This record gives sequence, structure tokens and C-alpha cells, in this order.
Amino acid sequence: MEFSIQTKGPDEVFITDGLPPELSFYEMKGAEALGAFGAFGRMSFQQIKGDGFAVWYSNYFIDRDTSFTAGADQPVLELHFIFSRPVEYFLEGIGKSELLNGQFNITYTPYILNKVFLAGGTQFYTFDIHFEATFLEKFAASSPELSSLLEDVVTHTPANITKDAHFATGEMISLINSMLKNKYHGIYREFFIESQVVLLLLQVLEKINADEAGSGMLKLTASDVERIVAARDYLILHMDNPVSVIKLARIAGINDFKLKKGFKQLFGNTIFRYLEEARLEKAMFLLRETDRPVADIGYFLGYMYPTHFSAVFKKKFGYPPGYFKK
Repeated sequence: MEFSIQTKGPDEVFITDGLPPELSFYEMKGAEALGAFGAFGRMSFQQIKGDGFAVWYSNYFIDRDTSFTAGADQPVLELHFIFSRPVEYFLEGIGKSELLNGQFNITYTPYILNKVFLAGGTQFYTFDIHFEATFLEKFAASSPELSSLLEDVVTHTPANITKDAHFATGEMISLINSMLKNKYHGIYREFFIESQVVLLLLQVLEKINADEAGSGMLKLTASDVERIVAARDYLILHMDNPVSVIKLARIAGINDFKLKKGFKQLFGNTIFRYLEEARLEKAMFLLRETDRPVADIGYFLGYMYPTHFSAVFKKKFGYPPGYFKK
């Protein structure tokens, strides 16, 4: 694939094989890696290939306004997630699109001619799965949206699976994190990654179907969505000291009924359950990546009693927190 980067000046771009040492913290075990750096900032791209799919994990540390372009005479059928501030991009044949923090979509283009615009002073990561159409065909019978997209693949018509993007649930984020931090080797890693890809795809298709059905759903304006996303971001930022739903609604500038119903509609879970999932995912990260004591991690995340922290952690992950210490 031909890959080029343009910035607002004539800056040189340097490409390196492997993950740069300063980005080793972001390593995805078992992945092939490529790095790029220049006056625009730093980037890393990691890939794990499977049978009929390829998992991509990319990190961006952007110092100045930058545009990326990529072109190749080959099709791409891709599930893509964004975790950052909103990102604007242009896909040839589809047009201008935008993904908010935590959103995803599935896209097909018969050839690659893409452009992404990134603002300086930002850090974010993307998680993508490139599929072969044959891999997805076995799931099409239960998903009218996927079936329609695969018809576009046959006719070489650029398309998104749905016009609007969708928000990832806590369960999806947990599956993504499990792939990023997998500890398996050889054939066991292959089996594990494929199983997580299938589970993630099933959850994605289920969420798309529910969003598109819209039965009993609130009519949310763009402003409503913006406020609910802001509430979600505030909740995660202050997970160690959460506020009440009423106070959270006041902070976000939305009434508490619309916040509660709209939150579950967008993120597939109640505010309380979403917060609990996020705290436990953060706990897993701290257990694996730091030397902090188990009790200290639990207290830091708002669990006043170690026994309660251990119980809810074991219920989610199947093992007590100490099992995952380095």
C-alpha cells in the first residue's frame, strides 16, 4: 500500500520497522509493528493477522495540524473504532464522515483513497478489524444491515453499514482491551484473537440492529447526543468520586430522565453499570501495568472495602484481582 503523510509544512517523515522504544507501553502482543515520526508528532501501527481478518491497533500523538492520505488499488471491508476527541475523515465514494469518541461503523470501499484530518495537540488511538467478505458471510443471515453491505461489496459500491455511526458498549471495549493485552502465544493466541473478534462482531451487529430498529427509543437531537457524551466523559474522568445522576445531568446541561434513557440508548447500559464496567477495566489495566497494591487500586477507583472490590472484580473476570498482578 502506498502511504503518505502531509503536514502544513514541508516536514520530512521517517518510517521505522517495529514499535519505537518510547511507544513500547502501547505494545499489542504478537503484532507486526510500524512506526512513523516527524515534526507532526509520532504514530505507531500494529497488526495481527488471522484467518479471514486482520486486527489493527494504531496510536497517534499529534503535535501540529496534520492530514494523512492513503491510496491503494485494493478493497477494504473494515470495522473501525475511534477513541479520542472527534475525528473527521474523507473516504472516496462515501464522502466526509466524523466519528465521536467511542463510536464505530463498518465501511466498504473497492479501493483506498482516504484522507484524515487531525488537530495538533491531540492523542488518540483507533482499533480496526479488516475482514474478508467470506468471513462475514456466515453472519449475514441474522443481520439485514450486514447482508445489505455485502451486496454492496458484490457490486463494488462504496458504503457504510449504516448512515450514522454507533457508540461502543462497555462489553465491546472490554473485548478490545482483552485483545490489546492478550498474554497468549502461538496457536493459542490465534484461537484467542479469533474468538474475541467473533464475539466483538456479534455485539457490534446486535447493537447496530437495535439502534436501527429504534423501537421505543428517544428522539435525540445532535445537541442531546453531545450532552450525553459529555456526561459519559465526565463520569469516566471522575470515576473515583462519581456524582449522582441528577448532578451529572446538571453538569451536562440535560434533564435526568433524558440522560438516563438516552445514556442506555447510546451506550447499551445504565449509567451505573457503565461506570462499574469502566472502573473494573481501569482496575485490570492498573493491575497489569503498575506495581500498585491491590487494595490501593480498589480504593483509588472508589471501592471503600477491598472485599467488595475483589468480589465485583472476580464476578466480571473470573479471578480475584491478585491473579493479574505482574
